[in-house]
Amino acid sequence: MSTFTVYKSDKYSFKTLGIVNRILLVSMVLFQFGFQFKKEFEFTTVETIIYFILVIGLFTIITLIGSRMNKTVKPIGELKTASKNITKILGDYSESYDFENIKEIKIGKLISGWFFSVSGQTTKVKIMLKSNKTETLVISTYSDDNPRITFKESLAKIEKYAGQKINIAK
Repeated sequence: MSTFTVYKSDKYSFKTLGIVNRILLVSMVLFQFGFQFKKEFEFTTVETIIYFILVIGLFTIITLIGSRMNKTVKPIGELKTASKNITKILGDYSESYDFENIKEIKIGKLISGWFFSVSGQTTKVKIMLKSNKTETLVISTYSDDNPRITFKESLAKIEKYAGQKINIAK
């Protein structure tokens, strides 16, 4: 049995957070290139001062945006995988999905983070039932318990050892 944390975002969609996260990552990489460029060529004193002022400003902006984004992502519950079912627990509410009633499970990477304390990465899980009901959740990529495995690895273990047939789509 593996347990994964379920997250929600207060202000922004997870897609927007992922885009902003990638922009911040690219700006950090560009900062590294700028630093290497500065080391290659001789700058005057004024150019060096301007460069460091820009670097400090960029780093401050990245830190503020990253911390603001981090505050919007909050844990709201758990998703547990067992040999017979998947259980969603959100506060006092609990719902269980038997593998026999699940038509397909789609798993996709959402945020691979630098600026998130939510275990670094999140995964979007879409559970489609045979009754045409769908459930979409954003969970942590790695389980909360040891060994830290992904949701896909957890389902593969259940399929292998418990003999359940699980239809996993990308």
